[in-house]
Amino acid sequence: VPNILRLIYGEQQTHYIQEDVYVLETNIDDVQGEVLGHVIEKLIENGAKDACAIPITCKKSRPGYILKVISDCENLNSMVDIIFRETGTLGIRSTKTSRFIVPREFKTVTVQINGVDFSVKVKIARDFRGRVVRVKPEYEDLKKISSLTGIPVRELSSMIEEKAKGYLKTS
Repeated sequence: VPNILRLIYGEQQTHYIQEDVYVLETNIDDVQGEVLGHVIEKLIENGAKDACAIPITCKKSRPGYILKVISDCENLNSMVDIIFRETGTLGIRSTKTSRFIVPREFKTVTVQINGVDFSVKVKIARDFRGRVVRVKPEYEDLKKISSLTGIPVRELSSMIEEKAKGYLKTS
């Protein structure tokens, strides 16, 4: 029927957590790799949800990076300040978007490696039915155990993931 407006109002049903975030990006072609690594660490320490550097080719065929940061609204100004101050970039692109995430929790599990008990913090992600979809040991704990046992971090990660999954099934 002409000249009639129909509005349908509803809410999207999702089983996952949806949150609004900002994606900040800047192209960098004049910062050393060590400095860029420091910037990423500093962003994470100061509340970035995620931060990474993506290799690109810039104008005049110069190698560079896109520094990409995901931030919540509360930390946005802090993230922008850190990027400007630490990289010397002249501009930052900002896009407001939303993302879906699975619920996460942290637990400390005790695992025995070579006859010695170690406490390891693990991140546990579950789907909307409560099933465990990911178990990931904290890197700092893995590093510490690796230095004490001589077992490579990647091997420890696999061992601890399996032991933690077994622990979660019985608890």
